[in-house]
Amino acid sequence: MNYQQAKKITGNQPTWALKNMIKALSLHAWLNTPKENERLQAAKLILNETENNFSECQLNGHRDSGRGQCVDCEEFLY
Repeated sequence: MNYQQAKKITGNQPTWALKNMIKALSLHAWLNTPKENERLQAAKLILNETENNFSECQLNGHRDSGRGQCVDCEEFLY
C-alpha cells in the first residue's frame, strides 16, 4: 500500500482523527474485520509519512504557518 492508496482508504482526515482511529482500531484488534485492519494500516502509514515530512521540514529550518502548512515550501505538515 502506498500513501495515495492509504489516503483513499481513510479519506482526508486530520491528524487527531487518524490518531483516534488508530487507538480505536488497536484496542481489540482481534475483533477487526479485514476492512478495519486495512484502515488501521492505512492510518498508521499516513501518520508515519506526515511525521517524517514534518521532521524533514524542521531539519531544513522551515517554519509552520500555524495552519499545518510549511511557510517555506508550502507542504502540508500534518
